[in-house]
Amino acid sequence: MIDVTALTLEERQLVEARRAYAKAWRAKNPDKVKRHVENFLKKQAAKLLGADTVISANDETN
Repeated sequence: MIDVTALTLEERQLVEARRAYAKAWRAKNPDKVKRHVENFLKKQAAKLLGADTVISANDETN
């Protein structure tokens, strides 16, 4: 995260506007955020376990 205390006023406003937009987007798209986090965690688990393939959501059957 960017330390806004060391930025100029214009740069600080840009960073804060970008953060506000991202926060609003995440609030409007919780399904996309959840899917992204799941994919990230699966990739991290695959790296940790040394697996060559990553399980996708479409491969899982219930």
